Amino acid sequence: KKGLMQRLLTGKVRLPGFEGEWKEVRLGEIGECIRGVSYQPKDLYTTDVENSVRLLRSNNILDNKIIEHEIQFVDKSKVKENQILRKTDIVISMANGSKNLIGKNAEFRLDATGIYTVGSFCAIFRFNQKVESGYAKYLFQTERYEKYVQNLIVGSNINNLKPTDIESMSFRIPSDVNEQKVLASIIDSANKAIELLEREVETLKQQKKGLMQLLLTGKV
Repeated sequence: KKGLMQRLLTGKVRLPGFEGEWKEVRLGEIGECIRGVSYQPKDLYTTDVENSVRLLRSNNILDNKIIEHEIQFVDKSKVKENQILRKTDIVISMANGSKNLIGKNAEFRLDATGIYTVGSFCAIFRFNQKVESGYAKYLFQTERYEKYVQNLIVGSNINNLKPTDIESMSFRIPSDVNEQKVLASIIDSANKAIELLEREVETLKQQKKGLMQLLLTGKV
């Protein structure tokens, strides 16, 4: 998948039927980066209550997916309207004790009914109408994005990205929105195949565990 994305998202391999030009754009032209919510410990709730918003942090981003692990709940009064997550927003880890975790990101796709935001060590990237979000989200998974992040933090004692750092990153993208959609669908298919294989691996691990229990205890 990584090799496929490198070929498709750089224009090195073009799909049949598409001959339109690719253009260089800054992320700031196709969206905006919004810093997360600043809060104090007194602004947090221990459970999800009527006056709270679910707070995602860096630990909730894993392998380009949002995981609901150790969710915190922040007072709604601390959250601005544009800091409330919307479907297709990208959640980005902007600051972390480990440089390797800075820049990790995931598309917000949770189907839960609650309201979500992100903490101050994270940011939201929100696409505008100038790009197909299903395509553009994969720009954040490219080698070019990773190099941008590493170049920004190398040699720095402050492991912290600014919204302007994200917005200044530039990528070549197809001018034709239909080409963007087709490229996204190909990568989506690769993701689905990977998910199926991961489930198969998990099933085989469970089978192995049960087999060892039977064989190494003499039950069979």
